[in-house]
Amino acid sequence: MAKRTIFIILILTVFLILFLPACESKKEVVETTEKVLELPDKTKVISDLSKLRNQIATFYMNNGRYPNDLGELNIDLFNPIEDFVYNKNNGNVKNKNYPQL
Repeated sequence: MAKRTIFIILILTVFLILFLPACESKKEVVETTEKVLELPDKTKVISDLSKLRNQIATFYMNNGRYPNDLGELNIDLFNPIEDFVYNKNNGNVKNKNYPQL
């Protein structure tokens, strides 16, 4: 555990030494940090969307219709089901925070 912590600190130090001098302002550092910290959340949303879309397609093939709501799928997700916008007419699903995905 201690070796892992030291390794992480070393990687972060190298990152800071190499990339922070290239940043022109504090604003750039903050924006870059926010983007990096956002990546795990975005990855979970992508995983959830993949699961949902696959389950919706399977449901449609088995039942000849799209589910009335996402709760009908009984699927385990990283994010709450309320974070997703679902169109029962065409089976499209998007995340409220990442509508571009």
